[in-house]
Amino acid sequence: MKTPISALCLAAVLSSPVALGGVYSFDIPPSVGNAGLANSYANDGTLFSYAVYAPKVDSFGSDIPGSDFWQIDTSAPAVTVEKPQDYGRSATGEKAMNALFQPILVLLPGSTTLSSFSGKLELSSISGNVNPVQSVLFFNAQDQQIGSLSVNLSIGGGTFSIGSLSGVNKVLLPAGKFYQQISFTSVAAVPEVDARCLVAGALLVGAVAWRRTRR
Repeated sequence: MKTPISALCLAAVLSSPVALGGVYSFDIPPSVGNAGLANSYANDGTLFSYAVYAPKVDSFGSDIPGSDFWQIDTSAPAVTVEKPQDYGRSATGEKAMNALFQPILVLLPGSTTLSSFSGKLELSSISGNVNPVQSVLFFNAQDQQIGSLSVNLSIGGGTFSIGSLSGVNKVLLPAGKFYQQISFTSVAAVPEVDARCLVAGALLVGAVAWRRTRR
């Protein structure tokens, strides 16, 4: 027996992945000890990992030329929360994620539509880079760059933010700084509906209206 297309449409909508909208904020509580793990305080499926720009590998484990992309550095330790002052930087006692020597990937829980994304730098004016102006990069699930945001790492306590951006899967925070706050607002995704469902819906509405007029 064939399943009615209306039932198929309903099943398709109910099974479609829907990203819940909301505000995500990562900050370091004052009670957190030095050299803690950033992921211990992450939530909503968002994680932090150190990143490396490296090629993809084939089935034999050999590098594929020209396939380099920003990915998780599986050989690196977990992202830590430390005091910048322990590295000769801002002596205020605040704690932040350590990205001095390696950039950090902010891994979002699937493809996310952002209405905003922002972060805050440590209070020190030391940039840790020859050129203090670097870029926060945004990537989709296919590792394609879909956005960027310039940030001056020499501005102590500086903030950076970007507006609406869809299909974001991960964000790269440049190396050379500590990051105190990461926050973003996500928009609830609307499930895609097959064109046949739209036609079926229109026919159903028409049929109901016709029956009412007959009565």
